[in-house]
Amino acid sequence: MSNNTEPSPSLVTLEMWTSPITSDSLSIIRAEVTSADPSNGSALAAAIDDTVNTLNTLRSPNARVVIDVRARRASIATAEQDSILEALRGLIQGYVAESGGQIGPVNLVVTTADQTEDRDLTWTYLADPDGAFARGATFDLREE
Repeated sequence: MSNNTEPSPSLVTLEMWTSPITSDSLSIIRAEVTSADPSNGSALAAAIDDTVNTLNTLRSPNARVVIDVRARRASIATAEQDSILEALRGLIQGYVAESGGQIGPVNLVVTTADQTEDRDLTWTYLADPDGAFARGATFDLREE
């Protein structure tokens, strides 16, 4: 049995992103879906681990977090992309449910690259006090 110490490739690359909206209350994590095979269990595990670790760095009752995913239109999405989005959706819902109210809102926003206005309006809403009730939600704004 070999002892391979190289980390597994992740299906998702995460980075903190500066929002174009003026709000100190909203942290946006840009998630880029890579082309790795989602049936590769170690790559999916690495993506989940990376996402949870990133969320934990922002863990606070007052922090609002959005995972921002730019994806293909729903009508031309690949099975690979859909499986990764579903994994992120379930991860965020579970993370929020298991937190017991110890964290602020965490949500997933899925758009295509050209949906800047829709994305900005959604971020503005989520940064607003009225948007604080949304927790563990997925805002999939892609058009068919």
